[in-house]
Amino acid sequence: MDEDLMDAPLKLLVIEDNQADFLLLQRHLKLQGLPVSCAWIDSMAKLESALAAQRWDAVLADYNVPGMVFGQSMDLIRSRQSDLPVILVTGALGDEKAVDLLKQGCSDFVLKENLARLVPAIERSLHEVAEHRARREAEEALRESEDRYRSVIEALFEGIVLIDADGALQAANTSAERILGLTMEHLAGSTSLDPRWQTIHEDGSPFPGEMHPAWVTLQTGQPCHEVIMGVHKPDGSLVWLSINSRPLYRPGDTSPYAVVASFVDITERKRAEEELRILQAQLREAAIHDPLTGLYNRRYLDETMKRELARAAREGHPISIFMGDIDHFKQLNDTYGHQAGDEILKTLGEVLRAHARAGDIPCRYGGEEFVVILPDMPLEAARERAELVRRDFANLRFAFGDAQLGSTISIGVSVYPEYGTTADELIGAADQALYEAKQTGRNRVCLASRLGPTLNN
Repeated sequence: MDEDLMDAPLKLLVIEDNQADFLLLQRHLKLQGLPVSCAWIDSMAKLESALAAQRWDAVLADYNVPGMVFGQSMDLIRSRQSDLPVILVTGALGDEKAVDLLKQGCSDFVLKENLARLVPAIERSLHEVAEHRARREAEEALRESEDRYRSVIEALFEGIVLIDADGALQAANTSAERILGLTMEHLAGSTSLDPRWQTIHEDGSPFPGEMHPAWVTLQTGQPCHEVIMGVHKPDGSLVWLSINSRPLYRPGDTSPYAVVASFVDITERKRAEEELRILQAQLREAAIHDPLTGLYNRRYLDETMKRELARAAREGHPISIFMGDIDHFKQLNDTYGHQAGDEILKTLGEVLRAHARAGDIPCRYGGEEFVVILPDMPLEAARERAELVRRDFANLRFAFGDAQLGSTISIGVSVYPEYGTTADELIGAADQALYEAKQTGRNRVCLASRLGPTLNN
């Protein structure tokens, strides 16, 4: 817990439609040792009244509050207290929307299911506000006196260093020492070319000393802005910095006599970005997979079939499809319950994935039905693959209570272009073959009729 936040209770506005969630959030903050004074806001009128009554330290805002449009709430907050940090604390929210809201000015984004990130997010946001205010004060102080300027620089949360024309570090504020993990005694005289500095780019590759923004500014006279660099501290930890550098000139000189470099620790921001990237990947995976079986879902099947058919037409390759379902599935559910049925479906998903090549697309079509797209596979090879799947699934048994459960599947196989040139035609032909497999005894594989979807006409 940051000691600076313990001097007095933080005044927080909590925009939340559910009072129970508000109380839970308030209790969580206090349990984390953060002294707070919270006001519950569930309408625009309450928000306007609270903002008029006093200044606040931060806003914790749910995105979906009936009767409150989030954008209008943000506009009202900015008009009354422009530097007031707003942290989204909400449930499920699309990743694109979350990124958009962060771009619009929200300080951070915390899911209700992961409140462990809330206190660090509040501390980080307050530090950013403090840094902004300190920078503004520094600009004012510089006009008044050099002594006051140095005092403010020392108080800044961001690191400030002065580098001479030879590239040697001459001065550093306390924040620079804290961020880099070195005292001025160790920093004095060092340059960006010093082999002790182990620096990396965002992709993990080495960051050469001659590319350090301070060195670039010395050589070119041009400032550098928001250069991202990873620095390995003496304790072995990695800190990520966002660095700015600006040249200092004496009257009449064309080359800088020194460079002022400022940097902030963005390690937490990088971690949050990585968490968001992982969340985005998880959301993309969830959007195309069936949660029970792990197979692709119907939506992905529809999208992929169009693409694969276009590629097959262009390259002259076959596409085989087999469609199947579990025999007597309703009877199994009625006898043992839906939990047993779910276990059977999961087992089938594992078998289908085990027999899939890298380019194959096994999908749950609906209920107990499945479809597997087999690009660049002729009909006979697809029939053999379907037989392997049918045989392996039929041989599986698993314990369910006191019972040993198992089942069988029936499969129909069709191929492009012989049995159709569209997704509907190919699936229809495979479905007709599946119907034949069911009618002729189940637990078998049947090939589509040459008449394809017109079999029963």
